[in-house]
Amino acid sequence: MRVTTAFNRVLALPGAWVASVAFTDVGIVVGLRRRGIWLTCPCGWRTRFRYDSSRRRWRHLDFGACKVFLEADLHRVDCQSCLRVRTEQVPWARPGARHTRDFEDVAGWLAQRMGKTSVAKLLRCTWEAVDHIVSRGVAEHIDDSPGCGASGNSKSSCVTCTGSSTRPTPPTTSERGAPPRYAAASPPTKPWSGASANTSTPSSPPSSSACPTPGWKASTPRSG
Repeated sequence: MRVTTAFNRVLALPGAWVASVAFTDVGIVVGLRRRGIWLTCPCGWRTRFRYDSSRRRWRHLDFGACKVFLEADLHRVDCQSCLRVRTEQVPWARPGARHTRDFEDVAGWLAQRMGKTSVAKLLRCTWEAVDHIVSRGVAEHIDDSPGCGASGNSKSSCVTCTGSSTRPTPPTTSERGAPPRYAAASPPTKPWSGASANTSTPSSPPSSSACPTPGWKASTPRSG
């Protein structure tokens, strides 16, 4: 089996195939070629014409003790929707990132469970790279669109995005480990008014068993 075929099966990158593999002093450099001819702007606009091109390298997940880098030609497009020249979007990396999506997903998962310094040591990258990855991941999961209920709300808690009629309720005191908080007693209802709203003639007061309203007590008839 050719080494490029092996890396194609191992990486399984969307929208690209492995054209070359080089073992260098910095790690394994994998050269990529595009599968399609369409270039996509980060806004979603597509074209087949490029403004200019440059060679770009992205850090990928390590193969054991070896660092892996993906290398490919990255184009800029004259976007007719943004009305300016922008760098195209590639399937294996987020816009403006120097790391692949797989690398950033692992770094974001680790950042939820340990400090950024520990993540940087484990993944063998800089602290600033981890900080940028976390900021980019948070911005991707925050919806600032006008159609959302409120700017800056998470898509998982937004009523418009999730289609739910209720927002998630915060944890109660007992759920946080504190002693349970008992609900206050409901206020007493008004005493018997003596007449029904639907009748024009007054009615006699009910017995104490029929109207157990707090603060009202039926009179006991005297014995002969």
